[in-house]
Amino acid sequence: MTGNNKKKPNIIIYTIYMTIMFLAITLGIIWGFGSSFFMKAISYYPNGNLVVGEAVLAALVLIVMLIFKNGYVFSQKKEPLRVGLKYGMFYLVLGTLFVVLFGIGGEGLKNPYSVANTLVGCLLIGITEEFLCRGWLLNEFLERFGDTKKGIWYSIIISGLIFGIIHLMNIYTDGQNIITTIIQTVNAAGTGVVFGVIYYKTKNIWSVITLHAYWDFSLYLGTLMPVMSNTASTITMTEQSIIFSVLTAITALIIVIPHIKDIDGKPSNSTVIVTSFLACALYFYTITGESAASTQGEHYEYDSITLNNYSIT
Repeated sequence: MTGNNKKKPNIIIYTIYMTIMFLAITLGIIWGFGSSFFMKAISYYPNGNLVVGEAVLAALVLIVMLIFKNGYVFSQKKEPLRVGLKYGMFYLVLGTLFVVLFGIGGEGLKNPYSVANTLVGCLLIGITEEFLCRGWLLNEFLERFGDTKKGIWYSIIISGLIFGIIHLMNIYTDGQNIITTIIQTVNAAGTGVVFGVIYYKTKNIWSVITLHAYWDFSLYLGTLMPVMSNTASTITMTEQSIIFSVLTAITALIIVIPHIKDIDGKPSNSTVIVTSFLACALYFYTITGESAASTQGEHYEYDSITLNNYSIT
């Protein structure tokens, strides 16, 4: 019997098997290898709840994918990992800049326990959201809209919009205010379209998981900085939302420009590099300008107190 004609295992049995394997690997890493380190990190340091919550969500998404017979996504690779990373150069370059600013300059990498939680948590976020929105949703839409140019773009855009809309749940899960969540939703929708293009062209889910995890990790490092400010902005939240919404739309458009004409083609390296760095420059310039406006005229006063023999500034 040839490999192509080999009988597939029962979907229920296969789902149970893959779920057990995923949980075994996840729990083995967290509670097996270096168990005391991870248990201490999860129990007492920032983002420990992120690891536990995302591990559960990843397992649930895995079950959904297998039930809908999308298990082929795990091993499907039209292009190697490096091709997807090249198309997503924007996230690698900006992410590295944020790692330098937040992680090294802001000392976000200082505590190994917090860094471990953040790294594992962001990896699980990448696995959960990419398997759900690209591995499952995008493939489901592609099957229904077909492989015409119009059908492909419909699938990518709709799955990207859904990816953005999912972030509205942060109002309830994280207690975010509405405007901040809307900004994040628009940002995520643009990112979802970009990741959809990368996944479609490479058919390599691990490329978008890597990009997603690294991008989130670089941003989460900002929450680990020893001294943070959450002061009121001098420009209105409505203006901020407009700035970031326009930024997201333009940035996403710039990144996908090399792929618009021929979604199945391979754009030149020079085109990808130029558009990626142009998008990076636009993004960084905008957030720098917004940050300067929001901190204009702020004044800080510091004092020291002693609480149970711990000195706090």
